[in-house]
Amino acid sequence: MKKIQINKIRCILAVLLAIVTAVFLNGCGILLEDRTFALSLSVDYKEGEYLVWYGISDLYDEVSEKEESGEVNEKSETGSKGISMEEARNKFLASQENELDMGHLKALILGKGILENQIAYEGLLNHLEAQPAVASNVSVFFCNEIETLMKTERQQEIPLGVYLTKKPKNQSKKTVFPPVKLQELYRLWYNQKKQPSLPEIKILQEKIVVQNKPEK
Repeated sequence: MKKIQINKIRCILAVLLAIVTAVFLNGCGILLEDRTFALSLSVDYKEGEYLVWYGISDLYDEVSEKEESGEVNEKSETGSKGISMEEARNKFLASQENELDMGHLKALILGKGILENQIAYEGLLNHLEAQPAVASNVSVFFCNEIETLMKTERQQEIPLGVYLTKKPKNQSKKTVFPPVKLQELYRLWYNQKKQPSLPEIKILQEKIVVQNKPEK
């Protein structure tokens, strides 16, 4: 248990260090404690609406709490929906006191609905590409049970975005594979109107695992 707690602290401090460095270099006027950091973004599409979950981490508060009490509420998921990604995002922002920082997004999780609706899929890509803070090297995954994933994620030791990109601990030796990056989604869709095969997230025995997705 002590080893797990140490690993949790290390993960939080590592991400925090990267964020502090970026804020310093960018000379941004928004204080660290006034930011909400999205480490993962999950998106699906049902009945004409985008369903969006931000896997957020208030790292400034987490480290302060850890120093004071030895315990950390490491992550939270906030869901919103809208007929466009912009509407869903604005609804999320209206529920938050802090500024949303997408500059440290690590993982994008897509549901079956968004992948099967070409118009909605392109709308998502356009939305992400229009945000300079969203890096093109974000890792992308498929999950057919995102709502279950959100519930299971609360039981994990580290935030979902960090967990999914910490290879190969969340994979068996037989399922190690190269990640698919957001830039690959841009390239295939805008040039060929195609989608890449994505690593699939599954919930097995209340644990999050990643598997290869069969080629289309």
